[in-house]
Amino acid sequence: MRRLHSSQPLYRLIYCSRRVACPPPGAPDPELEQIAATSRRRNDLIGVTGALLFTGAGFAQALEGSREALDRLFEQIAADPRHAEVTVLSFAPADRRRFPSNAMTVLAGLPSGMADPIDGLKPDPARDRPRLTTAGDILRLLEMMIRTEPAVAV
Repeated sequence: MRRLHSSQPLYRLIYCSRRVACPPPGAPDPELEQIAATSRRRNDLIGVTGALLFTGAGFAQALEGSREALDRLFEQIAADPRHAEVTVLSFAPADRRRFPSNAMTVLAGLPSGMADPIDGLKPDPARDRPRLTTAGDILRLLEMMIRTEPAVAV
């Protein structure tokens, strides 16, 4: 990684979004492989690390780097027509990188029996229920999946 050890303060951005068009369940997804390759090259150049989870319904992603790099990168993500309902869960200073050796790990699918965290993005005002999925939930899920589910990485 070229600029991993920047003198700028470290930030972490965690967001989720819904995918606009999804392939049928179980079908190969060449677009996801393209996203992974492009993200790794770009992130390596700008000193960003992170992990991206594609659940079938959408994306959950944690990105780490300088505030400036994350601002520019998120502008591109928010403008990407493959994303809808982009929801920033957290954008804050970070004490350390959680994904220091991963320019972009892409995880496809969820562990067996796990509910889709994308479904918990919106609060349920009818039941006076707050948002079910938090930034901490996404961060813990990504870390757990990288440790225990290497077979789902793209």
